[in-house]
Amino acid sequence: MKTLKTRIKHFIRDCVPFGLVEWRRARLYGAARGVEAFPSNSNVGRVLYPDQKFYIIRNTPLIGGGLGYQFHTVLAHIIYAVNRGYTPLVDLENYRTWYNEDHSVNGTWNFWEYYFQQPSAYALDEVYRYARKILLGNFYPPEVNLSLGYTPQSYTAARIAELNGYIAKYCRLQPAIQEHIDRQHRSIFGEKKNILGVTCRGTAIVKKSYNKTPYHNKLADDEETLVQTRKLFDQWGMEYVFLSSQYLDTVEKFRAAFGERLLVTDRARLPDYYAAGAGYNEVADMRGEPPYATVKYLNRENDRYLGGLEYLTDVVLLSRCSALISSLNNTGIWCLELNNNRYQHRYFFELGITGKDGA
Repeated sequence: MKTLKTRIKHFIRDCVPFGLVEWRRARLYGAARGVEAFPSNSNVGRVLYPDQKFYIIRNTPLIGGGLGYQFHTVLAHIIYAVNRGYTPLVDLENYRTWYNEDHSVNGTWNFWEYYFQQPSAYALDEVYRYARKILLGNFYPPEVNLSLGYTPQSYTAARIAELNGYIAKYCRLQPAIQEHIDRQHRSIFGEKKNILGVTCRGTAIVKKSYNKTPYHNKLADDEETLVQTRKLFDQWGMEYVFLSSQYLDTVEKFRAAFGERLLVTDRARLPDYYAAGAGYNEVADMRGEPPYATVKYLNRENDRYLGGLEYLTDVVLLSRCSALISSLNNTGIWCLELNNNRYQHRYFFELGITGKDGA
């Protein structure tokens, strides 16, 4: 049962975007079904889009979750909207995530637009003001779920190609972000070939946090991942390992094993997730209730934006590798979607799904 403090926090969070009256009206339209009607603009004197149905993608009722989760939430809503003839737009400005800075970044307050272009060529503020038919997307839409319960078997070549098509058309990177990632690619990969992409989290966070979150695929820790990487590196004839990890101790373990054959970006990294130390802050996941993970961020300007950019850069570079090793999570699935069936080899840890209590 939610505590009074949590109830008050969620109430304030839901009221912020459009005020108490609109929040109450939206609730009456059936938030639990995944789609809501926005309060009508029928009384405005100017209507630019009288018949067009706009579908505003947001992240409610949960505003926590990493960039991989945020991306797949938006992608699921885009698929839902396009298949019904709606025009999708992403509003992660009025409906905030923990990635939102408290100021504009690259000229925008919309977290989605930090990194990605809008899926359609309409201005969000004009649509809110002058459109008559607006639907609001909630959480995951009823018929599309790209987050929980996926398996390697469910991601067939046809399914990967389909999702890659949606991403290429509706989730285009901002030009400056694309150029940043391409520079990283040239700097780190250069002309190197046979690169094995590996994504993993540190042992402490996997055992104490992620693998205790209810109804999630269990993740392999860095020790399990290193054992499998050593085995498949030789078996697949790889020459380099590109490692994606936010944790310093994980990088050092892989560096000890692969030496100069290990490739990493220069992203800022944390010490062991549960180690005491200065240089970073810890805040509760915005869902605010155990056993969900806490979020650690570094004491630097624009850390939320930069953390997302560093993660996104890793994901794109992983998708350009020759092979992939990953747990079954949003990161690994996103790599599959971007790679579009070009991996020579891929390996996913299948460790089961946590239960109701996270066990």
